[in-house]
Amino acid sequence: MTWRRRLASIEVFAQHRCNRAALGCRSPSRVLHGHPATIHGSFTGCPSHDPPAVDSAFGEAPRLCDAASTWTVEDGKAVWTGRRLAEWLPDLTADIAGAFDPIEIWVYGSVARGDDDGDSDSDVLLVLDRYDPSAAIEQKVKAFRCSSTAAPLDVSFTDPERFETRKGIPVTIERAAVLDGGCLFRRV
Repeated sequence: MTWRRRLASIEVFAQHRCNRAALGCRSPSRVLHGHPATIHGSFTGCPSHDPPAVDSAFGEAPRLCDAASTWTVEDGKAVWTGRRLAEWLPDLTADIAGAFDPIEIWVYGSVARGDDDGDSDSDVLLVLDRYDPSAAIEQKVKAFRCSSTAAPLDVSFTDPERFETRKGIPVTIERAAVLDGGCLFRRV
């Protein structure tokens, strides 16, 4: 998924959270705007509620990439602050492994296949000891914050049981990771 479509899906999710707030849910919503190199965020509240208090999960705008990074396209590939997306993977892996202590980290998608272009990002899948799908957004925010990379990324999560079940199901992230991706990190 390109960063433009991902940004649109995050904005839709933020609107969904805002609609939930109108029904009594007091969770803060996040709306993100702009190109990942200049992304900024703001809290939005429902008109029927006071603006939500900043909590630890959403206290700062998540970074999809470093605000000072530069973006160009060379030979059809995105170059962020002088490095192609694949060249950022070791730094990204170290940052995420330190923050999450995952069992494994997989890369998949266009970067793994080598056909990334100017609109691509790095797609990684974390296999965690336990995964609660209801916490995915908070975990994504944590991943964006811990990343020191200057390139856009998308992080997905699973657990060993879900990974084993879903790696054989077409059109799942787990299957994409196994078929056209690779394991970047394995906990010892």
